[in-house]
Amino acid sequence: MKNFLHLYKTVATLLLTTTLLFLLVCYLIKGALDLVGASIGKLSGPVYSKKWSSADYTYLTQDTIKQVWNEFDNMGKEMTFTHSPYATFQESPRTGKTLNIINDTISNYRSNSSSNLEQNQKPVFVWMFGGSSVFGWGLPDNETIPAHLQKLLSKCTGRNINVVNYGHAYYWSTMESVLFSALLQRKEKSHIAIFLDGFNDVELGGRGLEEPLLSNKVQQIVENYTRLESGAEHNWLQLLPAFPPSRLGRLWDPATPSSRFLSFTDPRTQSKEFVSPEAICQMYSGNIARIDALSTVEAILPFFFLQPTRFLEKELKYGDREKASGLFQALASCAAISTANFHDIKDSLATVASPVYLDTSHYNDRGSRVVAQKIADVVCSRLADQPSFLR
Repeated sequence: MKNFLHLYKTVATLLLTTTLLFLLVCYLIKGALDLVGASIGKLSGPVYSKKWSSADYTYLTQDTIKQVWNEFDNMGKEMTFTHSPYATFQESPRTGKTLNIINDTISNYRSNSSSNLEQNQKPVFVWMFGGSSVFGWGLPDNETIPAHLQKLLSKCTGRNINVVNYGHAYYWSTMESVLFSALLQRKEKSHIAIFLDGFNDVELGGRGLEEPLLSNKVQQIVENYTRLESGAEHNWLQLLPAFPPSRLGRLWDPATPSSRFLSFTDPRTQSKEFVSPEAICQMYSGNIARIDALSTVEAILPFFFLQPTRFLEKELKYGDREKASGLFQALASCAAISTANFHDIKDSLATVASPVYLDTSHYNDRGSRVVAQKIADVVCSRLADQPSFLR
């Protein structure tokens, strides 16, 4: 019996010492990685501003640029995205000086930080959809396309126009059609809906994706929950990506980018080849047709704009640029788009003095203003002919 107790104490002491030592090593690794990660960007979340240069802004002051960069980088380090009930993911709510994202039940949206003409007037709602270009990646709230559009439409109509910024990073027309349909549940519907697409339709829809990014992660969560509720066998021990040794392994993994646009990657976007021009035309025109039909039923005036991109710049080093530019041209010439509400503004930045982009896909403050003006010209002209939509 004495021998057994001695063996028990020895083993217990060894296990306790090993466990405490392991936890101590993990905490030391975490502390070191937090210090190192802040400088290299691999471990502390994406540092978005690494892709931008202050020289690529036109109107913003240096202080504002630094504030914008700081708030976008903090978003990347903390939590860029949260769950979306209809589109899988969306930007997380945030409050700041230049970056404010409003929490809402169906979809979060970005603040415009701009006042309307007459606060005592009944607002005319305009929903604007798109990807990160509409969201205003790298720009303050008041320099996004929807923010400028709100001022321009208010001026040309003399009404209290409220443009709601439903632009979300990585969204393309398929996801936007789902979100638009979900928003129609609301009692207070939009009078006008504006869709600005092109880049993500090529980069994501053009690779044949039929479901949102991160849907595979959501599937795992649902399946794990279902197994737990049903009592079925499931993994009871999993190492999270935040586990310090796992983070340490990613530090020396050449596949881990030092700075990435978003805080997640999806292997499907890397492995899938581009679809044919006919396939992308069918996808894009089909989404437009469905949104157009829903808009007619709900008495909403829709506008569809093919956005300016850098796909057509031959000197741009951007993946398989030739195939991407071919698909982009296919969107512009898609014969299946029969609605009169479609407008091609892809060349609207072609004659504007550079710079108009912050990186390979996002507009700077000048580019954002020009695109907003192009959209406003079309919308204001149409509203002059059909004022009934400002009911």
